[in-house]
Amino acid sequence: MSRAPRTGADRTPAAPAGHGRTEDVPGVASDEEESGPGAGAPEKRRPGRRRALLIALPVLLVTGLLAGAYFSGLADPILDRVTGRTAVVQATARPVEPTFYDLPEILVNLEQEGRRQHYLKIDISLQLANQRDSGRVAALMPRIVDDVQLYLREFRVEDLKGSDSLLRIRDDLLRQVNDDLRPTTVKDLLFRELLVA
Repeated sequence: MSRAPRTGADRTPAAPAGHGRTEDVPGVASDEEESGPGAGAPEKRRPGRRRALLIALPVLLVTGLLAGAYFSGLADPILDRVTGRTAVVQATARPVEPTFYDLPEILVNLEQEGRRQHYLKIDISLQLANQRDSGRVAALMPRIVDDVQLYLREFRVEDLKGSDSLLRIRDDLLRQVNDDLRPTTVKDLLFRELLVA
């Protein structure tokens, strides 16, 4: 296959002066700059900077992982074993038996609505923080029973319907009993029986 010689019309025109020159494009070296002194020499790199990066990155990664394990609690079993804290906790921790103190049965008449009178019969147990507090509860029993009766007399039958109202009553009674027995602490108040007639 032979090619036909090119004529002047087939050739592309030369770029006018000032157009397409590499010196006009920022970041591109011109032909004069490339052929200048030291043109073929590679750039000098700092080996210290790269070495510092290779050392610092793994150190930062390991430090981050250890901090994450510590703050998330994953490192607690390892730290307990190293410090020996587990053995001390197991040696001193004994299961504490809950202590309950039963109040006498309380019978109160509720606020009257119409001609029919309603009564509330309630049996309460107190969960004490310490068994030694039983003597203090027995000594202050008249005050506790009086406060419970005064509190319960204010209710109507409608006030005692639903679990939300019973939870509110229990919380209020627990607060009142704790105020009566201060500094003794009652952890919980339990209804053994609650009857509205």
